[in-house]
Amino acid sequence: MKAFTILSLATVASANDNGLALTPPQGWRSWNLFGNNVNQQLIMSIMKGMTDRSNMVDGKPTSLCDLGYCDVGLDDNWQDCGSKDAAFGMHYHDKEGNPLVNYKRFPDFKNMTDYAHTLGLTSGWYGNNCDCSDHCITKAECDMQIKQDVAAHHKYGFDSWKLDGCGGETDLVAFNKYTLGTFYCYFYFYFFCQINRSLKLSIAAGWQSYPYLRLLLDSNPHYSCLVILQNSLTNLSSSSSHIAITYTLQS
Repeated sequence: MKAFTILSLATVASANDNGLALTPPQGWRSWNLFGNNVNQQLIMSIMKGMTDRSNMVDGKPTSLCDLGYCDVGLDDNWQDCGSKDAAFGMHYHDKEGNPLVNYKRFPDFKNMTDYAHTLGLTSGWYGNNCDCSDHCITKAECDMQIKQDVAAHHKYGFDSWKLDGCGGETDLVAFNKYTLGTFYCYFYFYFFCQINRSLKLSIAAGWQSYPYLRLLLDSNPHYSCLVILQNSLTNLSSSSSHIAITYTLQS
């Protein structure tokens, strides 16, 4: 309990206060329904669906965005895995750290995010990817990739970012340095996986910049999966150590 108290006090002093992400992000993400089977046309059709008012709520035509679900997030498999332009040892970053996009699937990211904005939606991206993940090794190499990923995020007009835990970009302090608080990130930390020491240290040093984290495994649209998630939440709530970790990461 003493260690937990110290951690919680430390986070109050170093958390960002930029007015973003004051409440949990609400919206839709591609992974749990479509996995790798994504493309620009599909994501834009989801955006249109999020603002569709063909259903009635309390007698009024209402969209999902009207109910607060206004963020449409693209997950993994936007990158050009194994690109000929990738740097040595990398899969989808070039030698200058720029992320390489699969233009056959996503010919114009900016057009996609602009479309979201015309509908009154925000558009989410995905980083530190799991598909053909890139494992930068040195601090300089990782810093370069993080800097260029952030630059691409701005260039393409995305509003939010899911950072996964599969690649080498685990320094959240560096992400915070380059984002300058201009959009919100939510880092997906897999509690039930074995995480390397560098990731743990990065979270301890800089997770406060990104106040929303997930501590459960992937879900999918099946009843059995919902039962597993419910049981996981029950197990978490019955363990004081898990509660401490949850509070520390989300405060």
